[in-house]
Amino acid sequence: MTYLADYELLEWLGPGNHGDWWLARPPERLGHGDERVAVKALWRDASELDFERMARELRLLSMVQSPHLVHLIEAGESDGRLFYVRTHHPDGSLDRDDLATDRQRAALVGAARGAQALHDAGIAHRDIKPENVLLTATGAVLSELGLAQLVDPGMTTGIGPVGAIEYVAPEVALGERGSASSDIWALGVTLHRVLCGVSIYGPHPPENVLEGFRRVTGGQWELSSDLALADRELVASCLNQNPAERLPSASAFADRLEGVTS
Repeated sequence: MTYLADYELLEWLGPGNHGDWWLARPPERLGHGDERVAVKALWRDASELDFERMARELRLLSMVQSPHLVHLIEAGESDGRLFYVRTHHPDGSLDRDDLATDRQRAALVGAARGAQALHDAGIAHRDIKPENVLLTATGAVLSELGLAQLVDPGMTTGIGPVGAIEYVAPEVALGERGSASSDIWALGVTLHRVLCGVSIYGPHPPENVLEGFRRVTGGQWELSSDLALADRELVASCLNQNPAERLPSASAFADRLEGVTS
């Protein structure tokens, strides 16, 4: 595949929820010059559920405006494939082992601000992890809203699929609805992962659903001794088994992390 609509596809960037990401050259009509963009195209063999999730992702991206969420440029359909276009982030994601600590912290501050924007709109992201935190010059934006879900009672049913089991809060693993509090759990796990290079479940995180379920719901996690005291306290405040006793908001997480940074 060389073109999708009038976008020239240059390089496959990898899979995302319900679709593939491509680096693309935008058409002249957008006035972006030679700037590159990222295009997410629905899988050719996508199910109706995949289509619905991508459509939901588009609705959320257009509904919630924040400098800490990916910027939607446009969306369309080509040969029966739904696609959308966002700003390209050439530095990649937080899922890297060559970043300075200050940049890791700044990226997570941005991700937390993005999560707060979703929470303020009554939406849980449900898939916060390093791969979904895209780096910018000053921080990061939160991406991949395909699993996001309205969390107000009566507005949605069922929990649907969630992200990587390593980042899933215990109550969600047990079947409860995703929430702002479960996103805060994921922020804490992500902070631990990027600062220490290991999971809260040790050097060998859960590799399958059954093992992951047992370890997540059983509270079988431990903080690395490599964490500084302030970081340890922040991560621990996100990981209370009782959601009501976790850090109260994603913005509180960002504020505390900025305080550690400064």
